[in-house]
Amino acid sequence: MDKTARLYLGLMAMAGASLGLADHMAPGWTGGVPSLLFLLGASLAFDVITNQMAANGRIAPLSFQGRVIGFLVGAAAALAIPWLGGAR
Repeated sequence: MDKTARLYLGLMAMAGASLGLADHMAPGWTGGVPSLLFLLGASLAFDVITNQMAANGRIAPLSFQGRVIGFLVGAAAALAIPWLGGAR
């Protein structure tokens, strides 16, 4: 796994944990929008930035496997935290 994929994995784990904690502490804070869409938005922002940096030759582009693994880790964290905390 390259440096970009490891960075993405950490970002998605933190974003997923943050979303899970927010869902647990304040259910309904999203106003009816599924919280995984916020995770997808964070992924999109990272992807746009890394694609621009890769086009300039500064970093290696993020592989598809890295994207999938990172998003699944973030989604697992976002779903597991409220479930383990006893979602209301």
